[in-house]
Amino acid sequence: MSSGLRILLLLALVAFFFALRNLGTILLFGAMRTYGRGQKDRAIGAVERALKFPMGPQHRLTSAFLLLKEGHLDRAEAIIAPLRTVKTKKYNPNKARVYYSLVQWKRGELDRAVENLEGLLAEGYRTGTLYANLGYFLIEQGSYERALEVNREGLDYDSSYNVIKDNLGLTYIKLGEWDKALEIYEDLLTGVPSFPDAYYNKALIHIHRGETEEARDLLLKAETKNFSYLSTLSREQISSLREELISNA
Repeated sequence: MSSGLRILLLLALVAFFFALRNLGTILLFGAMRTYGRGQKDRAIGAVERALKFPMGPQHRLTSAFLLLKEGHLDRAEAIIAPLRTVKTKKYNPNKARVYYSLVQWKRGELDRAVENLEGLLAEGYRTGTLYANLGYFLIEQGSYERALEVNREGLDYDSSYNVIKDNLGLTYIKLGEWDKALEIYEDLLTGVPSFPDAYYNKALIHIHRGETEEARDLLLKAETKNFSYLSTLSREQISSLREELISNA
């Protein structure tokens, strides 16, 4: 065997073992691309196949989040829960604590979800996702003044995070500060957000102002946006409000 052929064989073996060692991650990336194309059932199947192979904690957390978005609550919780105590050089277990708050929320443990995230803030941990989750949970809890503090702080931390902007706008609605809410949503909708809440909440402002035609148009747009198990609104809720406006016209 020539030296050139031996080198090629060696390189092929190295590539094979590298691919085998990282097969879970490779399969996960493929699943994410499939999910992005809207083939959700196929993507979830690919995620489950990926999880059969060794995978770093960050990639396992990503896998769990995709499962959670599609309503596989028990499966996602089983993956996320132990990741809250895993520590490596490139992984912070606080990330899993943030994602676990979504599990707590969906389990109906809203107060525990808030306590979990407030604890992370007290420890000095900050991410846009933490602010987005906590800001919404506080609104759901009815703690509007605290929600206002957290959402303002969150927007200072990451002014480009649209979910935080939406949370702040919704907080102003809950507090009856309609002009401030309108200012938030006029800015937010210039970026054409992909989630329905922004359009629905701006529609609430127009309803308050008696501008039902504008509200109907926004609700129609909201119905076309992306929904998942983690959505705070359902397409049916939005359709129901739009139909109510039509019937009352």
